[in-house]
Amino acid sequence: GRVLLVTGALLSPTRRALVDDLAKVLPGLRHVACEPLAPAGAIESSIESFGEIILPRLRFDRADVIASFGSDFLGSEPSAPVAIREFSSRRRVRQRADSMNRLWVVEGNMTVTGANADHRLAVSPSASAALAFALARALNQKHGIALPAGLDPAFLGEFEPAKIAGLLGIPRSLLDALASDLAKAGRNALVLAGRMMPAPLHTACALLNRMLG
Repeated sequence: GRVLLVTGALLSPTRRALVDDLAKVLPGLRHVACEPLAPAGAIESSIESFGEIILPRLRFDRADVIASFGSDFLGSEPSAPVAIREFSSRRRVRQRADSMNRLWVVEGNMTVTGANADHRLAVSPSASAALAFALARALNQKHGIALPAGLDPAFLGEFEPAKIAGLLGIPRSLLDALASDLAKAGRNALVLAGRMMPAPLHTACALLNRMLG
């Protein structure tokens, strides 16, 4: 007879192999992956930007500077156990040459991640994309970091950093400091958006990561 197997997303090759082996034993097996809390914003942004669904594996242990936009990666996010281990590994200094990471958090309501931030900016989720695009403009115009090929600088025209900082009620000096931190870290910077954040914010974060290398 027919058998319907419903699981969450299978990211592990071992688990996928187990389902394949089960299908050999049960020829009528149909496997369906169901994720009720799938990151709709990230998926929509990925399809618009790349034409397919690409959800990156974030490596907090390799990041010198982390800018988190509405992502409670140390608290409520599903990947929190791995993120906590990797993030905390860069908060311990064992030798004189070791350096700690720095965490910037942009969020509306306080989260566990926000409580652990070195710098926290209170910004509503609906306005966070504007801040992220303003950072992209600052990286390009002030720090000389190139935009991806094919992206017209006019796209960022409305996201003038001083204007966005004023609209959001945050000090311009903090926006400049965050941009400088990201620029200095370069490819060792990590920018991420929360799973449930809107697609424009995921697009802005992807742009920042691509600019930073």
